[in-house]
Amino acid sequence: MTNSNAEYLLAAKDACQPALLLLNDTYTYGQLSSACNSVAACLKSMGGRKGDRVILIADNSFFWVAAYLGTLRAGLVCVPLPTSVATSELDYVLANTEARFGFVQHGVFARLAPSMRKVALVADRTTPGVPAISFPDIQSGVTSAIPATGGDDLAALMFTSGSTGTRYERV
Repeated sequence: MTNSNAEYLLAAKDACQPALLLLNDTYTYGQLSSACNSVAACLKSMGGRKGDRVILIADNSFFWVAAYLGTLRAGLVCVPLPTSVATSELDYVLANTEARFGFVQHGVFARLAPSMRKVALVADRTTPGVPAISFPDIQSGVTSAIPATGGDDLAALMFTSGSTGTRYERV
């Protein structure tokens, strides 16, 4: 039995084998597992507790996968949104999920920062003037105790136009 969906996806994998193949990079299961541990440890060090909501706004990337799986590994609930999310839609999601944390791609920070001022943020890279922890800075390989999770525990909340009553449109 695994503790979480992240454990299910990463368990018994050869750490040297490729886990993610991107256009310009390849990441192994070992690198992904280490990054997931770092995300989980970061969330716990910021006071994250089982069931807390974590907003994830980023394009498909190593950052996105590590943030998603690390959130699950920590026992928190991931709320992924597209980078094109309008501030009004983000405000709706934040109000309805009471998210305490966010993993956000640097390219959307300026546009979304006013909405996320009450959320502890991690950015995909160091960006001057951005009030967030840098993802590269948290990738220390620190492990964190993994909370026991079960089949009834919430792992993710997926908002769509059907749940928000609005359509997501590219900005």
